[in-house]
Amino acid sequence: MPEALVFYHSTFDLAALAPVRRAVASWLSRTGMSRDRADDITLAVAEMLGNAVEHGGGGGTVHLSLADRCVRCVISDVGPGLPDRVDRHRASRPGPTAVGGRGLWLAFALCTAVRLSSSALGTRVELIVDV
Repeated sequence: MPEALVFYHSTFDLAALAPVRRAVASWLSRTGMSRDRADDITLAVAEMLGNAVEHGGGGGTVHLSLADRCVRCVISDVGPGLPDRVDRHRASRPGPTAVGGRGLWLAFALCTAVRLSSSALGTRVELIVDV
């Protein structure tokens, strides 16, 4: 298996969300995926970044790499971890009147695979997308 090419790594907080989102979009546009697909994945990444800021201690790190025509985005935070009620293997679509809860659902819907790990030391979300 070839070594992954790391294209982007950054810390982020609320103030850095927009610049990080733009950097992710720019990088994805160079992977060979369609613009619509890159926009979808940028949305999924942005939702996970927002979740880390809102629920995961105010920020974290994001790491993007490409190997074997597969984009891997890992977002980590140091928050309190996911509540037990969160299904780490899938997410249900929230109802039309729900105020939040769309981030994980979008990630599962838009990405090839989503891997979640969480403990009292933080949460790690891995988004995997076939190019």
